[in-house]
Amino acid sequence: MLETLLVFLSWLFILTMFLLIVVPYLRGRADLVTAWNMFLAGSALFVGYATIAAVAPRTGGFGAWGFTRYVAADYLRYCAGVVVFFATIIVVYYKARLPRRLAGRLFLKWPPNSAGVLYLMLPVCALPILAMFFAPNVHGLGPFLTSIGFPVIAFVVVFSFVAWYKHPINPVLLATFVVALMGMLILASIVFGRRPFVGVLASIPIALYWLRWRYRRPLRVLVAVSLVSFAALCLVGAYLQVREFGVNLTLATVIERTKNIVARVFTPNLGSGSMLVQDTAACSLLTIHMYTHELSPKPFNAAYFVLVNPIPRAIWPGKPDSLGHTLPADSAELYGLRGMDPSLNLGPGIIGHGYHEGGLIMLVFYAILAGLALRFIDEILMRQPDNPYFLGFLAASSGHIVGWARGDIGNFSLNIIGAGIAMVVLCWMGRLAFGTGLVYPRTENRDAPALGMVRRRLAAMAGAQRLWRRRIQRRRG
Repeated sequence: MLETLLVFLSWLFILTMFLLIVVPYLRGRADLVTAWNMFLAGSALFVGYATIAAVAPRTGGFGAWGFTRYVAADYLRYCAGVVVFFATIIVVYYKARLPRRLAGRLFLKWPPNSAGVLYLMLPVCALPILAMFFAPNVHGLGPFLTSIGFPVIAFVVVFSFVAWYKHPINPVLLATFVVALMGMLILASIVFGRRPFVGVLASIPIALYWLRWRYRRPLRVLVAVSLVSFAALCLVGAYLQVREFGVNLTLATVIERTKNIVARVFTPNLGSGSMLVQDTAACSLLTIHMYTHELSPKPFNAAYFVLVNPIPRAIWPGKPDSLGHTLPADSAELYGLRGMDPSLNLGPGIIGHGYHEGGLIMLVFYAILAGLALRFIDEILMRQPDNPYFLGFLAASSGHIVGWARGDIGNFSLNIIGAGIAMVVLCWMGRLAFGTGLVYPRTENRDAPALGMVRRRLAAMAGAQRLWRRRIQRRRG
């Protein structure tokens, strides 16, 4: 009976996330391609659908590990955690004023936004990528350069696309964009991993939306974004089914992997190993049971992990580790779970993180931080929709924002921060080389203009322009 209720609540949760994305956009009160909507979409998958998988062992969820020691109270704690966290983050995102104030005062000066400068920024973007592979063996330097180099591949695609978008008939810019896109896709799929791969795939639709689709008819844009998202989901699912680690990066390997990915897109596997098999809620329930009945909670573990991450582990061997890394080993030792490899890095889910660190009060803490951060990102996007550097940041961090509800939230937050640092570094290098050519006005008002008002003004302007053209044609006729 409890499991049936949990499935019903999960479908209700998925419907709520869908309505929070679609209804404000169709009413003209919010944009569609935002960090907030990415987070909601990820929550629908990693909290809503994953919960359904957790109570249905046939899908490869919780029961597949053989862990059956949880009790009814674990389910109730899980449901309470979902309600508390998402109620808090929704209130903070829509009501907090601090992100709006900060967005009107920070990140206002950027390099020139011309196609020529963006084209010349591509060699600049190559420097952080090359630095990852040729960095000196210095403690802490390698991970830092990696955290910057990984997201830069999305910036390469965004810069090349925006440069071509400004001059679509230029064959050099078109060829550069095609080469950059294919090169970064291959580099991400062979070397970097699935979330940088997602960042490269998301670069073009994100740039297109903020540069062109934003003020078009909402229904058309919604259909277009849905189709693009489904295509990207198929590509990522295909990549997940054929990825291999530790292979020799020969030309034959690259060609074979690329062919396999393309083939998997047209023959999707909905069974074991696909993106539809989610174990996030299962890991959350496991964490809830462990840190309620067996082990003592560790308050602020994820936040502490992010703060001390710059310290090399070679200098501090006892540096705190993430829950996603410690959960497999601890659970295997406590319960002897079948198939639980202690070397895995699991996604405990945001609800699991809360109970790992003390319960509902910690979920409120992380909901406040996440709500403020997401609102700050979206406020800057509304004020700077044509800024290719911030569009590159959104694309680079998109996979981590979507997967943040899955966790490990410490590692995902570090990746988002790394994308922000990459943006600042590229901005500094661009301003150093080409000067400051793009300055956004400082806004002291607390609220950005409502999107509905902007749409109505643009529609009125377009209508007036059409009426003026008709009058001119009548006079000429």
